[in-house]
Amino acid sequence: MTPDGIRSRLADLSALQARTDADERKILAAAEKRHDDLQKQMDDLRKDAVLDDGAAARYVAMSQELGQVSIVIAKAREALGV
Repeated sequence: MTPDGIRSRLADLSALQARTDADERKILAAAEKRHDDLQKQMDDLRKDAVLDDGAAARYVAMSQELGQVSIVIAKAREALGV
């Protein structure tokens, strides 16, 4: 590969990294918002979940989703180095 070819390839890789980082920031922002929304919904549902089986099932489902969202947040932060 020629020096110009190498420079061109490095520029392409740099642009790809910038796009990847921008996408990771979008993913992180969306996941953090979903985390906050789930946390609020779970707080609102907590008392009902003790006595209502349907509410309890929704609470468990939200708890599981919250765990998955937390993993997405951790991975996005790791990818961004934050």
